[in-house]
Amino acid sequence: MTGMLSINLTPFNAQIMCRLEKIIIPDADTVVLVLVKGDCVDMSGAIKLAKMVNPTVKKIFCENPGPDVIYRYDERNFVWVCIPKNIKGDAQ
Repeated sequence: MTGMLSINLTPFNAQIMCRLEKIIIPDADTVVLVLVKGDCVDMSGAIKLAKMVNPTVKKIFCENPGPDVIYRYDERNFVWVCIPKNIKGDAQ
């Protein structure tokens, strides 16, 4: 897969149990799930959805609207990595 792919979706996605604005695949290893501001994602659903659109995914970023959660593949499975936010709500 070369180049970036962006897929716009309907607002609610039952698989991840939140409103999903779009999916972005910036490279062969990464999937970005852009959520509606204030929504949070179901981890197992996010991983299944990301693998469905990009079977070689190694990093999954969930944004609402900025970086919020990362799931990273660690040789056997995906692990959860949280990006802490400062008081203004910006990712640190």
